[in-house]
Amino acid sequence: MRGLVAEFGVYIPRGLAGVIGFAEDITLGEVLDLPDISNEVIRNLCEQLMSLHKRVR
Repeated sequence: MRGLVAEFGVYIPRGLAGVIGFAEDITLGEVLDLPDISNEVIRNLCEQLMSLHKRVR
């Protein structure tokens, strides 16, 4: 995910905490200044990540 959003100039800090924090923000409604389809793909990935993270915890 870090690589995907970096293509658009959005940087996520390294490590699990950085990615989880980013995913939480996106799933809570934060919208990036990206094309609509990109925001949709990133939101879907973040929702999947958060679901998997909850299952693992």
